[in-house]
Amino acid sequence: MSQHPQKGLQSCLVSASVDGLGKYFVYSLPEYAKTNSLSLGGLPYCIRHILECLLRNFDPTDLATQAHLNLFNSYTARAKSDLGAEINFWPGRIVLQDFTGVPVLIDLATIRDQLVAQGVTAETVNPQIPCHLIIDHSIQVDYWHTNDALEKNELLDFQRNKERYEFLKWADKAFSNLTIIPPNQGIIHQLNLERLSPVLLIDENKKLLYPDSCIGTDSHTTMINGLGVLGWGVGGIEAEAVMLGESVSLNLPQVVGVELTGDLAPGSSITDVALEITATLRKTGIVSKFVEFYGEGLNRLSVFDRATISNMCPEYGSTVAFFPFDEQVVDFLRLRGESEDKVTLVDRYFRSQYLYRDSSPVAYDQTISIDLAKISPLLSGPKKPHQKQSISTVAYAFNETLITAKDSGGYGLPFDTAMRESGLNHGDIVIAAITSCTNTANPRLMITAALLAKNAIEKGLKPKEHIKKSLAPGSVTVSEYLRRAGLLQYLEQLGFNIVSYSCSTCIGNSGPLLPKIEAEIKKNNLVVTSVISGNRNFEGRVHPLVKANYLTSPALVVAYSLLGTITEDITEAVFGYDKQGNSITLTDIFPKKEEVEALLKNLKMTGAIFAKTSANSEQVTLWENLTGNNGKAFSWPDSTYIKKSPFITMQTNSQINAEKILVSKANVLAVFGDNITTDHISPAGSISKNSPAGRFLKSKGTSVKELNTYGARRGNHEVMVRGAFANAHLRNLLCTKIEGNFTNHFPSMKQMSIYDAAENYKASSTPLIIIAGKNYGTGSSRDWAAKAVNLLRVKCVLAESFERIHRSNLVYLGVIPIEFIPDENFTTLGLKGDELFDITFSGEFTINKIVDISALGSEGKKTHFHGCCRVDTQQELRYYLAGGILNFLTSKLMK
Repeated sequence: MSQHPQKGLQSCLVSASVDGLGKYFVYSLPEYAKTNSLSLGGLPYCIRHILECLLRNFDPTDLATQAHLNLFNSYTARAKSDLGAEINFWPGRIVLQDFTGVPVLIDLATIRDQLVAQGVTAETVNPQIPCHLIIDHSIQVDYWHTNDALEKNELLDFQRNKERYEFLKWADKAFSNLTIIPPNQGIIHQLNLERLSPVLLIDENKKLLYPDSCIGTDSHTTMINGLGVLGWGVGGIEAEAVMLGESVSLNLPQVVGVELTGDLAPGSSITDVALEITATLRKTGIVSKFVEFYGEGLNRLSVFDRATISNMCPEYGSTVAFFPFDEQVVDFLRLRGESEDKVTLVDRYFRSQYLYRDSSPVAYDQTISIDLAKISPLLSGPKKPHQKQSISTVAYAFNETLITAKDSGGYGLPFDTAMRESGLNHGDIVIAAITSCTNTANPRLMITAALLAKNAIEKGLKPKEHIKKSLAPGSVTVSEYLRRAGLLQYLEQLGFNIVSYSCSTCIGNSGPLLPKIEAEIKKNNLVVTSVISGNRNFEGRVHPLVKANYLTSPALVVAYSLLGTITEDITEAVFGYDKQGNSITLTDIFPKKEEVEALLKNLKMTGAIFAKTSANSEQVTLWENLTGNNGKAFSWPDSTYIKKSPFITMQTNSQINAEKILVSKANVLAVFGDNITTDHISPAGSISKNSPAGRFLKSKGTSVKELNTYGARRGNHEVMVRGAFANAHLRNLLCTKIEGNFTNHFPSMKQMSIYDAAENYKASSTPLIIIAGKNYGTGSSRDWAAKAVNLLRVKCVLAESFERIHRSNLVYLGVIPIEFIPDENFTTLGLKGDELFDITFSGEFTINKIVDISALGSEGKKTHFHGCCRVDTQQELRYYLAGGILNFLTSKLMK
């Protein structure tokens, strides 16, 4: 007997008979529109998904959900004044990766301890919706260019991360609704696309059908938008709240419609489209907006193509990059092996709910048109994903960047810098990596790269030995179809051996270069390059010694690895000579479009390829052999990897409404320019032996060889706070003559690490603020970029603008993000950084509160200005006043 859903707007609840399955309920969008005289046809499809979620979660006893639905009624009538007002969203699933997921589970385990101490059962703390944690961020490329690199890297990974993996093994058993996917099965977003997303969720208890949706603790969760599933990245602490029953709070977004027309020209790839879109939309400015794609160009884009575009959504700045459900999704479901009954059910549901894309016009808040036929082969770099360059002009642009001043985005080398006659030179490629789910999830891209390798081998071209090459597919599916096609061997012959099924080089796990290469780079202060098929290329991210990094398609990664440098025009370069003495150019080895399409057609990809989860049995054995705690509460070891969370303090900020003071007599810890990324704030890469974190670990008996990465150490706050701002290329305007984790301490004027300065301020009970320019916190969703700032005792971050996820993470950790009033900043106000700051307000502290800021300089100069507190929703305000989201959740569970 089916249970009638008790929650939701009952007036639009209808039943539907499903062949062979019985009767199910649906919250009908057409029924709701009919009852309320609304037009669904003009609504963006992503907004229709949000409306369905509001209907399904409507609570007649909750004034908030009533208000949200009334607001939505107004929105559907195109009342633009309602844009930006608060609504709630209840995702169907959560996906996590291990770098962000381990801190989440440590917080939950700590909350369990707090509750048990108060007499509450441990089982009170459990995810309330399905959660998958994929271990994909840990494996480093220590071995390469050999056929056993995969097994060797895997074994070393388990040795390095044994304590972390034992903790995750415990969590897999201790928490319900949580599934841990072991290392080396693939990358979170590719597995979400290929295996985890059902597209249509079925609640068997309530006999309820509704669209899949998810949030993920990784900014590239938007890759699932390519499957017609609404989802986006959040910080780990926001995911914890949703795990424990909270909704996602967001402002009703503007929706930017991006029209895609035409067809790709020969030689161009979907990677080029993604890079073109990234450059175009980043220039447009779409932070916190939704992007939805439309136009006749979508008819020729597979789900794989769409996923590549949606994956790079964080790089262009929007919250989502949504492709509506259509026949391409239906084809993909069949491809990955779904039953015909399931495919029919999904198709029928989306059609009946007006969620199936058709040619009807949609009223977007803004539109942008991109002609696919005009897009040429591209690279993006050398420092940001939106710095697109044509492959014919990138050599010239790089040479110009070498001598451009650092303040203008260059490398600041002397104008007369000469190339060396032997050894490495500026612009030489030292890393070439086919990596990241962005591109390895796409069979057309991977087949093209493998065919290029085949053509190069058959022409007699040889790999450049000084380049570290690697292949890290996003899932076992990739190597399966490459083997079936007989193409994997050609990539291997050029040195692109499989090193892991993980994020690898894309997230900075590139591992060491050859010692002689590293020594030469350091000795001659070389600006060497990497060419990767990833999604981010922030300076210092791929490898600390590699200052210039370029994003491109897998095929061009292979091509550039054969060329060996970025300083030559690859469209005119001679790669070598064949047996007849004829020169070999890019045109000679680049596969024809017809050749690629024919091979894809004959490949006959089936569900069996997608079903394979592991490349070898050894990996399964390593995971199964892990031992650990079996209790509901975790037994905390004496570990430099795993430590109880320090963020559940139960100290609130409720006093600010009485005191009217956010901060008093605060010093400036650091001043930054534009585009400070979360990689700058909390790096994921290798820990330097001479850094504050490195010195701390060595004092605990850790050898230099075992320091590992910051990402792997995120379970220990004592390491992570010392790793705050530990980016070798960080530029703090308080000490412009040196790069890295340094600042000036006031009033002593001594130069020291940012961590040491914060400790000195702590000794004198001095509160701190940070000042920055535009787009502060761009990049990854990592909440440690906010957690570390909290532990440094920073009370406010004052910036010209914030990236979406990092802004909310700051609020959730009790740090106030404050924006300068437009056209004001650190420079225009004449600030120096030696001032003492008072930040106060009048009346009650509310969302987007305008505050008074007074700065008293060391020479007595007073500067007064205003700022806007970017606490954007009532839910965020509740979390902040509670002293942070974890205190709020703990108090709620105790009650």
